Amino acid sequence: MRGMGRHRTPIPVVLAVVGALLLAASVVTGYRARAEATDAATTWLGVAGTLLCLASAYLALREERHPRGLQLPPEPHPHAAHLPDYDWWAPVTFTALAAVVAGWLASPWLAVAGALLLLAAAVGMVWMARTKHGVLDRRCVLGARRMVDFGSRHAVGADSSVQAAVEHVTHGRWRVVLVGADGAWGDVMARSQERAEMMMHLARAHPRDPRDRALGASVRTSSYEWQRMAGVQLHEPGRG
Repeated sequence: MRGMGRHRTPIPVVLAVVGALLLAASVVTGYRARAEATDAATTWLGVAGTLLCLASAYLALREERHPRGLQLPPEPHPHAAHLPDYDWWAPVTFTALAAVVAGWLASPWLAVAGALLLLAAAVGMVWMARTKHGVLDRRCVLGARRMVDFGSRHAVGADSSVQAAVEHVTHGRWRVVLVGADGAWGDVMARSQERAEMMMHLARAHPRDPRDRALGASVRTSSYEWQRMAGVQLHEPGRG
């Protein structure tokens, strides 16, 4: 039944939450034992929390690089083998800072490990900043995934294709108008025409001219759309 499907929490999110709780607990125990040179509870809680957070970041990185229904750019594009990485250095930095704080309070070994992680995160941040490739970034990937999800929601039988037309809205804003197999329409915003076209390629959307009459004829409209076009929208549909 629609709307009643099971929603599973991604494993990286679960690991990140548990790891963050363990790191928070290590900071608390470290504060309580700050007068001692070392504290076993602080060390073990910090190590376990750090490992879980790092595992979460690694699994999220693997998922982000996997196409999962998207079409990769052709050779010789730098991302012809996998999608771009997300900014993994950010969660690693927060993990390292928590480890450093807990270690500074009551576990020197944990502080050293946290400092090394901070160094690795800084190197990763610089490396990712220097190796970004054109318009294909995480925002572009998210837009393409929205297109694929739109096609799946408005499929007719096995046909989940999406027709897409790019139109310029204003400076730095481009709109990709989507038409599903059932005639429903939607849109996705992009920062440039190149990004919009890359989204369409990744999502395997069929490019169309926005002035094409056949595209307009395939759109299924309701009274809500006609009210919007007439400029008399008073409320959102279904909310009274």
